[in-house]
Amino acid sequence: MSDQAHIALIRCLFGEFYNKGNLDALDDLFAFHVTMHEAGSPEPLCGGPELFKQHQRAQLLATPDFHITLEDMAVSGDTVACRWTARGTHKGVWHGIAPTGKHTEVAGMSFFHIAEGRIIECWHCSDTLGLRQQLGLVGVVTASD
Repeated sequence: MSDQAHIALIRCLFGEFYNKGNLDALDDLFAFHVTMHEAGSPEPLCGGPELFKQHQRAQLLATPDFHITLEDMAVSGDTVACRWTARGTHKGVWHGIAPTGKHTEVAGMSFFHIAEGRIIECWHCSDTLGLRQQLGLVGVVTASD
């Protein structure tokens, strides 16, 4: 695949799957078996498109207005790197946390490994401490503390 085809694949992932909630888009974007590495998680999440659809359903229940803006992308071989900002309002239970009604904005980065036109592995890192601070779960530390 060309660099432009890799970029189009990732734009489709963010546009269709994450932002429009078209969960079936994963059937054409993900390989049968995908490994997802999340910063702070001891074990990667491994499975097919259905597992990741389930994950996104939970996200949409917690944050119905969830939206990700792609800020920047770069391609190197079969890897696409993205810098993004996720926004939404915490209206449902998220990882056992009762809804706060607070709007959040979180920066993150992702790397996607692509083979045969499908995503086979990804790495995500986002500002979870900043998210928890915005939800009022953790105090904000300042330089004077």
